[in-house]
Amino acid sequence: MTTHQEFLERFAARIRADQDVDALAALLIRTKSRPGRDILAGGATSGALDADRLAALVSPSDLPSRALVGRASAYDPQWLLQLARVVALQQLDDTDRGLAIGLFGLVRAAHGSKVLTAEAAGLYAQLLAQDRQFDRLRSVLPRLDVPRSQRWALELDLANPFTGAADSPDAWLRRLNQAFTRHRLEPVTLDGTGETPFERLTATPSSTVDDASLVTVVMSAFHPGPGIFSAVRAVLAQSWRNLELLVVDDASPPEYADVLAQVAAIDPRVRVLTTPENGGTYRVRNLALDHARGEYVTFQDSDDWSHPRRVERQVAALRADETLLATRSTALRAYPELTFTYPGYPPRRVNASSLMLRREPVHELVGYFDPVRRSADMELPARLRALRERSVRNLSERVPLAITQLRSGSLSREDTTPGWTRWSRIAYFDAYTHWHTEIREYGASPRVSPDPHAPRPFPPPDPSWVGRPRADTAARHYDVVLLNDWRAARGPQRRLLGDLDVLRSLGLRVAVAHAETARPLVARRDPLSARLQRLVNGRAVDLVHVEQDVSTDLVLVGDPDVLQLLPGCPRRLRAERVAILVDQASAGRVGVDFRPADCVDHAEQLFGRRPVWVPRDPETRGRLARGLNGDALATADLPPAIDPA
Repeated sequence: MTTHQEFLERFAARIRADQDVDALAALLIRTKSRPGRDILAGGATSGALDADRLAALVSPSDLPSRALVGRASAYDPQWLLQLARVVALQQLDDTDRGLAIGLFGLVRAAHGSKVLTAEAAGLYAQLLAQDRQFDRLRSVLPRLDVPRSQRWALELDLANPFTGAADSPDAWLRRLNQAFTRHRLEPVTLDGTGETPFERLTATPSSTVDDASLVTVVMSAFHPGPGIFSAVRAVLAQSWRNLELLVVDDASPPEYADVLAQVAAIDPRVRVLTTPENGGTYRVRNLALDHARGEYVTFQDSDDWSHPRRVERQVAALRADETLLATRSTALRAYPELTFTYPGYPPRRVNASSLMLRREPVHELVGYFDPVRRSADMELPARLRALRERSVRNLSERVPLAITQLRSGSLSREDTTPGWTRWSRIAYFDAYTHWHTEIREYGASPRVSPDPHAPRPFPPPDPSWVGRPRADTAARHYDVVLLNDWRAARGPQRRLLGDLDVLRSLGLRVAVAHAETARPLVARRDPLSARLQRLVNGRAVDLVHVEQDVSTDLVLVGDPDVLQLLPGCPRRLRAERVAILVDQASAGRVGVDFRPADCVDHAEQLFGRRPVWVPRDPETRGRLARGLNGDALATADLPPAIDPA
């Protein structure tokens, strides 16, 4: 039986031979796999240390001992850097940031700053800033090859007077305004109102545009706080004067009525609407689209800030190209204290909420936003592009026309971190991408109803996405959940789809669950196989996740590899039994791609059940019998299903 250390050495050797350590790190970040850290630690130390033993030696102070530096000079710096990156971006517990800083510091001390790639150097510096190690950051930043945009944000944060990093507001503000004035945008200032520096943002246009075309700005609100006044003022201060602002409250409790009344009284161009029930941002936007009067419609989150030229520049882009249906602009991201360093990300990004539409043409073509609670601001532009490939344009990424607020507890912050996206958003993306392909290639209807209970082109990833009451346990129970890596490139795909057909033909209630494995190893996630996605979109089979609150009589694991890199997520899928299918190909990878003892432990962690191993054929049974206890092996084989046709 392969020992844990022997397995780590073999796994790392395979990755090293294929020169895939970067792709392995990307996989571990995507899956938040804690066991995968052991592979990186073993690869870095030639099998001498696993992740926990290495972590015990590393100080989060970024100042390793001389003895450890001497030992680390023999370690592989690229594997150590990837381990530091994984620890920093997985964010599995409160000690990870300190551990990542310590690992980056160890590489610098043992191998020098030049060994750090630009990506590693940028992340290391960002972590120091987030940890408020400003003196240390000032010391190391000049020697790090940090990407230019990240360096600007880091230097700006080192000059920030609101964090204690510096005490010269004028110097900080001059540096901040470099992002605007170099693009002939008016500089920003901070006024005397607002609870946070972010809420004090303001800018005054040096000239205005009086135009006959009305622009409707839609702002959704729920439990509106003081920040909404800053957002409203930013809209009303736009250089484009002919606009209306629709503030749509998403059924906040009565105690927020006074705030909304104050918002309505700010300017005659403001109208406040209220939804009859809470439905999320995109149902709010659909309601606003029915009330909008503008030739153009754009959107503004209630705690973000827009530069006074945003509307003007986006309208100009639409008018310059009549083939365009929509534009989006770029934003800087900042925390309430106006720091701009977000580890793993550059300070600029496409601002999804800045979407500006030609109202009537878009409504005639596609109708509405998908009335789900998340991600519909990404789906609608993609749907427009499926109809007309070049119909949506992102304005220059160098020109920031807004500052969006980074806030804890927001849906996007909870669902996305650098390199990782929650399963439900991935499932939604894959489903709508498949639908868009049908629109583009087969003429499927692109229209969406604003009614969340109307027939949909594909199911939501979870009932909660369309605002329905949470289904009870009985409604979310399955006879079998088939867990597998369902990417098209996976070897057992065809056999498992055959098994799925047989289970469905028997009248069983079946769902599939996806878990990515390390073979094939890719830097970017591959979509599910098109055949399976057709079944999911057509509602022939449900797609669930081990993090979902569902139950099943049996979890059927399609390949042992699925259990080796245990995904880091809460255990919610409840199973009465767990069975692992093994064929000759997977049996040949024992000790290289998976270790049976680890698979058993991980199955127990995921499902609270010890699995039984099910051979596909007698030869595989013989190979398994030599390494498993008798009670761990199923009494009968399960040969692959065959379709005689």
